[in-house]
Amino acid sequence: MKTENVVIYCRTSDLSKGESPTDSLNHQKNEGLKWFNGTNKGYHLFKIYEDRISGDSSIIERGEGRELISDIEDGNVNVIWVHKLDRLQRNISKSFQFRELCEENGVLLVENGSVYDFTTDKSLIE
Repeated sequence: MKTENVVIYCRTSDLSKGESPTDSLNHQKNEGLKWFNGTNKGYHLFKIYEDRISGDSSIIERGEGRELISDIEDGNVNVIWVHKLDRLQRNISKSFQFRELCEENGVLLVENGSVYDFTTDKSLIE
């Protein structure tokens, strides 16, 4: 049986909400690790990405985001855990591009417990 590589992607929240970037990242990372440690699927934690850029920037404009995309394209990622989908991308058209990247590479997306398999599930775009 092939071991599935899981990654956790975290991005800071808007600083105007009174939350420090470190608190936001730590909270997201801890929630991701809690989910990972609670699964019994034989997953391997490949990497934790932590972007410290807030706002509407594209995932490709963020250092850790670029690295995540590269790792997906290299076949190193099977499952992405993210606290909320907007941590990945807020722009709708760029969200579709990221979804297509996941679909093309057979990557599952887990949003705080909900699993999206874009190779079979079109629910996020219908």
